[in-house]
Amino acid sequence: MALPTRAIKAGVDLMEIAFLGAPSKITKIFNCNGSPGDILSPRVGIISEKLGLTMKVGGKYTENGQEFMKINIVPNNHAQNPSLRDLARNHPNKIVSQASIKTNVAPADHAAAAEKLFKDLSDNVLDR
Repeated sequence: MALPTRAIKAGVDLMEIAFLGAPSKITKIFNCNGSPGDILSPRVGIISEKLGLTMKVGGKYTENGQEFMKINIVPNNHAQNPSLRDLARNHPNKIVSQASIKTNVAPADHAAAAEKLFKDLSDNVLDR
């Protein structure tokens, strides 16, 4: 099954706009406990339906002495886009994009780190 790559990239771009437009949402990324499955993006409602995607924590890991958090993008059942909605219903655990972010970023650098995260998520749409 081919992924609706354009819809996924568009959803990630919309998610980026929503997050970067609200500093409290960016702070939520860095303040979460990093438990796998924690939802960082809106769960339901207009934004979630338009995006068709949910941003979840994949877990924390350490590399070269620095702590990172893996971020996964998964399709959701409320997507207005029928391709994303069908993907979510037929493959509920499907990760469509994945990236990592450092967890110990200074508050002054949160926006820049979040911007890089969303760029990585947009660039890393998985093709399978």
